Amino acid sequence: MSETTATFRRPRAWVTFTTFVVILVSYFAVRAVFEPGSFAGDYPFGVAMVLGLLWALFHTAGQRQSGLAVDEAGITELKTQVNLPWPAIREVRVDEEPVGRQTARVITLLGDGESVSFIDAAAQVSTIGPAPVDNAPALLAVVAARTGSADLFPAEWRAAQPEPVADSRTPNATRTPGVGLVALLFKAGPKALKMGLKLLKTVKPGAAILAVGAYSLVFSWRFALVVVLHVLIHELGHVFAMFRSGVPVRGVYLIPFFGGAAVSRGVARTRAKSAYIAINGPVWGTLLSVALGAAHFALDGAHPVLGAAAAWGALINLFNLLPIFPLDGGRILASLALSSERGLGAPALYASLALGAGLAYVAHLELLVLMVLLGLLELGGALSARTLRPALALMAPRDLDGPAFAHFAGLVLPSTVKGRDKVVAQRVTAFEQQKQEALQTPMTVGQGLAVFAGYGALVAVLLGLLFLTRDLEGAGDPLGFLR
Repeated sequence: MSETTATFRRPRAWVTFTTFVVILVSYFAVRAVFEPGSFAGDYPFGVAMVLGLLWALFHTAGQRQSGLAVDEAGITELKTQVNLPWPAIREVRVDEEPVGRQTARVITLLGDGESVSFIDAAAQVSTIGPAPVDNAPALLAVVAARTGSADLFPAEWRAAQPEPVADSRTPNATRTPGVGLVALLFKAGPKALKMGLKLLKTVKPGAAILAVGAYSLVFSWRFALVVVLHVLIHELGHVFAMFRSGVPVRGVYLIPFFGGAAVSRGVARTRAKSAYIAINGPVWGTLLSVALGAAHFALDGAHPVLGAAAAWGALINLFNLLPIFPLDGGRILASLALSSERGLGAPALYASLALGAGLAYVAHLELLVLMVLLGLLELGGALSARTLRPALALMAPRDLDGPAFAHFAGLVLPSTVKGRDKVVAQRVTAFEQQKQEALQTPMTVGQGLAVFAGYGALVAVLLGLLFLTRDLEGAGDPLGFLR
């Protein structure tokens, strides 16, 4: 399928989630059943990943030839290869009918002697009958727009459609954000203080105190403060970049023995800004590590904790720069790959997760096990957003916003669904997130090269710092702690 074709299949997120469950259950089952010394006992995650991969391949192969594809010409049912050009569709019907053991809203497109029907994938599990598709509200919106079925339109679509207006908030695609901390240093004192207070307000104090207490069980309380400081500065780098990129911030959460997370309330409008947000955490963390290392050597090692803190900070930030989704390096890779016109996004993300699984297997890094599992969950949403972009283009100049999506979600959901209004609200929230991601402006070649160069420079600096501090007394074994 081309990039201008929107393909609606059964939810990829379902396969992703069940793969996550298979890997998780298999991992703990292998550890419980097999003794250390056997292959499975020594490499439980490797065995679990193989089982999860076989599960995913089996279900993905069944999905590949099912579902519906829509483009400028018409709609095609992939399994039967029935094709209906838009002008040939005489009627679009929405009927509530029994499908299997449940009641579903069946959407039927009637042409001259041919018909295509589909239902919301949440209505049933069986593949018998109408094609169950993911994001059925968006598909119905495309059908309504392309066939001019005014009786299906939401109220705002029935009004006169204004000419499309460029979003004044969309930044120039050729403009690359500056490095956050460098820009901050040149700000006036009051502005810097105001920004500092704004950043600190995003930190959840309870989580920070809990993190210090948890790390104190492993280290001294002083070194626990150093570890938390590294994580905090790293996450505040992300938050600062979010502020600069116009992305609302929910807060910074410190999670003991996991790190931290700067949680946003939306998505950046461009891939360049997404990469900027991802790389700014390691930038801030690297500057802190370099400063600590410089202080250690300037004082001739009089305070060993400075060198140890520099070593740990370098490792924390280097680990985050691994090109494994959803680490910062993986998010940078995703921004670069999803900007490609050659459809490299999904293969790059799959390769990223495979790299994470392989590294976890070879280096016995159990923390990466959790990262790969989280990446699998995020991958489902990223793949759904890929379908949404061409679907939105097929509706132009009409806009599928939150209220319009809620209207179509109500049309595809049967009246028997419990908590119907709540279900619609949840789907609208998920849709708005996917829409923001789907409409991100790709990076230019110049922006991609700048991001790649910045990434390489950070990795080189952190590797150099780790090399300089490798023999420092008190640095301990950061890599061993990750295991």
